[in-house]
Amino acid sequence: MEYILKTVGIDAERFQAFDGNDLTEEMEYILKTVGIDAERFQAFDGNDLTEEVKKDLGVKVIKGYRDRVLNRPITRGEMGGTITHHNIWTNIIQNKFEKVMVLEDDAQFFPNFKENLRSLLAHLADARLQWDFIYLGYEDLEPFAPTLAVPGVPRLVEAKYSHWLVGYLISLSGAKKLVDAEPLSKILVCDEFLPIMYDRSNLTEYKHLFPNRNLIAYSASPPLLEPRFFKGEHGYVSDSEATV
Repeated sequence: MEYILKTVGIDAERFQAFDGNDLTEEMEYILKTVGIDAERFQAFDGNDLTEEVKKDLGVKVIKGYRDRVLNRPITRGEMGGTITHHNIWTNIIQNKFEKVMVLEDDAQFFPNFKENLRSLLAHLADARLQWDFIYLGYEDLEPFAPTLAVPGVPRLVEAKYSHWLVGYLISLSGAKKLVDAEPLSKILVCDEFLPIMYDRSNLTEYKHLFPNRNLIAYSASPPLLEPRFFKGEHGYVSDSEATV
């Protein structure tokens, strides 16, 4: 499921969690503690992705795609994640939300999260900066590449090649660009689709599938949150590592 939140000066905030997941109740408590109200929103479970459902949704797997690290095809769980985020972006467009924060259920806030988020939003407004997407937490896949600060907006840098969608801000224009790219018809892991759309991915063999790579993307620096658990740690749960 997803959470829709209405607070901190933005239209809606969401985080995804499936029924029965202990992290859902934990996140509810954390959000309440920091003063963020939430409302549940249905997400897509990759385990429901049959061939018939794929056809109904227009989901098509890229022929020959294999994960570079794990040397395997995209999984049902990974496709489910991309479909979920696509559903969020579509909902943003339908409701004409100007800006939305999306939080996954394992997001862990750093100290003063809400205050730092308010400050970031205020600086964005003061600078009248045009933006489509802002990582609030991220895994930097280009640690040796220069980090370029954004003039007039403290704690904001240009997005490098990054992973994690544990928490992000997205504008209406960003949602439109991502949906217009038709990501379900050539489905990738959402972590990889986003960097392609702001033209910072090293998956060059798939860039031609998305010719309008014009997403204006930034990252909060230092980040405002991170995943609560990392792979290999006790408590780590992944709903994206199922088989195809």
